Amino acid sequence: MIFSLKDGRPAELREAVPSDAEDMIDYLRCIGGESDFLTFGKDAFSMSVAEEEAYIKSFQSSNRILLVVYVHGQLAAMGNLTVAEAPRLCHTSELSISARKSYWGTGIAQALMEQLLQFARNSKQIQVIGLTVNAENVRAIRLYQRYGFQEVGCYPRFFHLEDGRFVDAKWMNLYL
Repeated sequence: MIFSLKDGRPAELREAVPSDAEDMIDYLRCIGGESDFLTFGKDAFSMSVAEEEAYIKSFQSSNRILLVVYVHGQLAAMGNLTVAEAPRLCHTSELSISARKSYWGTGIAQALMEQLLQFARNSKQIQVIGLTVNAENVRAIRLYQRYGFQEVGCYPRFFHLEDGRFVDAKWMNLYL
């Protein structure tokens, strides 16, 4: 799917394929150093290209999706939705979105969110979408609230940052 960012630049949103593995590794290494909002920091991502290819292939099933967004040939954002496999939990899923800092505020996260929610709604299985967000990530929390996510809990001191600080996480759910 081709869409326009708020500044008019064209962006391509599609499902990830194994040939995206190297771009994804570079992307994850980059964003880990751009923000304290992620579960990993700079240079903490250590998968090999082969491992990342296998990870991408694991999404080629009916109950999960991994999306990428490219802008002018650069991987700008990613999102995924995975469904729990345990019989008593298979109605639940977990959503994750990330973007390079230079793309924050461009509409890229909204495009990912809409595609991930469409995937979930088209599924006959998914009834609950959950996510974990850094409590200081106000921009992301507002985005999730706009799409109907509600805070359902807090995990105190979830993140331990390089500077020694601890930051809480919020658990948010959307009920379909």
